[in-house]
Amino acid sequence: MSYKVLIVDDEITICRGLEKYISKFFCEFSVIATLNSGEEAMDYIRSHEVDLVLSDIKMLGVSGLDLAKMIYEEYPHIQVILISGYSNFDYAKQAIQYHVVDYLTKPINFQELKMRLEETIKRFKSTENNKKAHEKMDFVKTVFNCGNMLLKGLLNGDMSLVTEGIEAMTAFSPTLEYTEEDKAHLCNLCDVILQSLEQNNIQIDKNYGLGYFQERLNRIKTNKEVREFLMAYFNQLADNNINLEEERDKMIIFRAKRFIERNYSKEISAGDVAEYVGISTAYFSRLFHKVLHQTFVDYVTNLRITQSEKLLKESNYKIIEISEMVGFRSNTYFNSLFKKKTGMTPIEYRKYFKDSEV
Repeated sequence: MSYKVLIVDDEITICRGLEKYISKFFCEFSVIATLNSGEEAMDYIRSHEVDLVLSDIKMLGVSGLDLAKMIYEEYPHIQVILISGYSNFDYAKQAIQYHVVDYLTKPINFQELKMRLEETIKRFKSTENNKKAHEKMDFVKTVFNCGNMLLKGLLNGDMSLVTEGIEAMTAFSPTLEYTEEDKAHLCNLCDVILQSLEQNNIQIDKNYGLGYFQERLNRIKTNKEVREFLMAYFNQLADNNINLEEERDKMIIFRAKRFIERNYSKEISAGDVAEYVGISTAYFSRLFHKVLHQTFVDYVTNLRITQSEKLLKESNYKIIEISEMVGFRSNTYFNSLFKKKTGMTPIEYRKYFKDSEV
């Protein structure tokens, strides 16, 4: 991994010297920019990813200390090393206040700079290790919490709960690496679920027992493959033990409704949702009407109108802003449809509820 470095100094020769030294001796760092003022640096940091800032203290306008204060308040993950032409105790004291990790004096001693940068790399790696440890703890909690949800759904024949458990279990961080220990946790979970099903007189297809789960899991290498396998395995387990077509239909529509609720503000079609749930558009349209007793278009329209009613009552957004927020691309069409559904225009609707509060 390469850590992104920003160099800030009003002396161009110092910027170039630091950039050349770091690029030559530290493959762990990548100098992404050299800037000549604190003001430029503030703007740059607000629009780019930065890991480490090396900055002069005394610059016209925004000083290095001003920059360190902004970073401390807005981007505390960025490490800062300040450079000064003076060994000034007051500067050092303020630097400590803003969690500046190191303080160097000019002329720069490159042996000292090397030592400071090596210490910075150690701090970065320590932070990453702590983050990974927290991810592992969250992983174990997620696996067993979602496993409980999954088991409850399997035992009660609730396919919507089964689906929710599977989706939550497989929504792990893409940066998470699956170790043998992680796979062992997943195998333990599978064992608990299979035993619980058997104890409740639910027959398990032996082709999908613990041995199959372990054998397949051990052959998987990437995070994406693990997530896909978990989704496929527990869906298959659910299909084998919950054979009711009605429940499977409900599961598909449950997933479709969740997708619509997350995307109704965009232009979505029945084809988009059908692709998400993995069936043809024609079959999805028939199934949607069969389960919910309304068409896909009517459902999305009613959802958008309901959300617009809420925004009209609870916010001060303009009517045209609300129409866009709930997915209508034409304000005129929104006004017409809203009146057709509610009997009032959006303006009348808002006024009615504002007046009723008085």
